[in-house]
Amino acid sequence: MTSSEPIYTFDRALFPDEGDRLDFWAAGFRGALRRSHLGFWCGYVGIPRLHPYYGMKIGELNKNNLTIHGGISYASHILDGGFFERTFKWRWWIGFDCGHSWDVIPAMPGMSMPDAVYRTEKYAFHQVCSLAAQLYEKQHMEAVQ
Repeated sequence: MTSSEPIYTFDRALFPDEGDRLDFWAAGFRGALRRSHLGFWCGYVGIPRLHPYYGMKIGELNKNNLTIHGGISYASHILDGGFFERTFKWRWWIGFDCGHSWDVIPAMPGMSMPDAVYRTEKYAFHQVCSLAAQLYEKQHMEAVQ
């Protein structure tokens, strides 16, 4: 194993049809999915500096009627810790995770609620697209006012 390979605490073979990361465009914004080391998905939308929500903290974002799985749980200019992200701060990443007590956490199967559901890559992708669409709408509503 090289140092760039993720270290998982669950059986990776449980999800043969899913990857570990996905980068894409959604509603004109950068979208990203990352599988956590515990096996659940995290999703992110990167908004530009001119967006009215750029720089908002998690608490502020959760007060702005954004509907997403489990609420907003991430807000930062850094997603993967790259030099350019830390230096230029081109995007503000807003994200959520699928690692709640009502979600199956692959590395901790006995810790979830009895009726917990595993949130698939497809589910997380659709959540990112929904969040991106909401952020697009918020940006354009602010521009009209």
